Amino acid sequence: PARHALLVGEELGLRITGVNDGAAGAGRLRVTVTDGEGTLLGERELACTLNAGIGDLLEWRLSLAGAPGRCLIRAAFHAAGHGTGTAAALTNETSIYLLDADGQRLPPQAPALVVETGPLADYLHANHAPDAAPTPFRPELDRAAPAVVDLAAAAQTPPERFARLADWVAGGGCAVVLGPPPESWLEPVEHLGLLMSRLPAGRALPFELTLFPALGTWVPCSHVLTRHPCFAGLPAGGLMEQEYQNVLPRWCIAAPKSRWIGGNVTCGWYRGQKHKQNFQGLSAAFDGAELTALAHGRGRYLLCQYQIAPHLDSDPVAVRLLANLLRGPDAVRPAAPHAAPASPCRETSPLGPT
Repeated sequence: PARHALLVGEELGLRITGVNDGAAGAGRLRVTVTDGEGTLLGERELACTLNAGIGDLLEWRLSLAGAPGRCLIRAAFHAAGHGTGTAAALTNETSIYLLDADGQRLPPQAPALVVETGPLADYLHANHAPDAAPTPFRPELDRAAPAVVDLAAAAQTPPERFARLADWVAGGGCAVVLGPPPESWLEPVEHLGLLMSRLPAGRALPFELTLFPALGTWVPCSHVLTRHPCFAGLPAGGLMEQEYQNVLPRWCIAAPKSRWIGGNVTCGWYRGQKHKQNFQGLSAAFDGAELTALAHGRGRYLLCQYQIAPHLDSDPVAVRLLANLLRGPDAVRPAAPHAAPASPCRETSPLGPT
């Protein structure tokens, strides 16, 4: 599929490609799309030739009118003369996730913009609920709606504005903070025996944050989602799957003073010579937060490292996450702090609901 998340009723684009390291062979290709309950949403069957090498077999576009949830796409090529039994077929499967359009709507409360430029501000101005246009943040604003911070676009925002935000949150407000911060704000620091990055207290938040890369390019990592209102309408309660591919975070918060709502479990590595990583297999694991709520005075900061803002115009998962974050501040209460790790690598935090 061209995309792994769609709204109900949107058009799905499929391209079926054959890879054949043997001789060309004729046969029949059958492609089916079913919803989570097994209901058939679409089917195509045609005679075709599986040529040697790599070549496209089918391009197909269909509108999906099924129920929200995961849909299974299955392709099976039956070689001529071998019948249509499963054992005789070459098969492959993938999936997409359907979201309902109602859940994409922004809540009726008007959010306050701490950073007034960038993709997040542009999206909120263009898609706000009726009579709920976003307003610039001011300390005298009512605390019924959250304040929103797009850290990636905040390079020119003066620290004084963040200080006023901290006082507003301490008085009972909720600030939704989308990361990551500009890399020029980060300082190198050793934490848990590893080289990480630090966002100093007072630069954007009233407390310090320690961040480590969440890309999994060298050190294996898993992105974990708890069952929580922040993920309403999205798959959760396990590992992130391919529908989250655009919003995967670049950074993770190390050892936050709360249990995380969405997090990262990273495996360590065995170290050999100084300044060289010698990966001989998995060692112990450590974890950090990609989405968590931290208390500040009578209010809280909802810290989110998912890459939401850059994909609001193209990815329904990013839109749903934003709508959930803005809709649910009252449901996002900071959990009790957990004990600091006693060693550089530790067992991961419990993965149950927060």
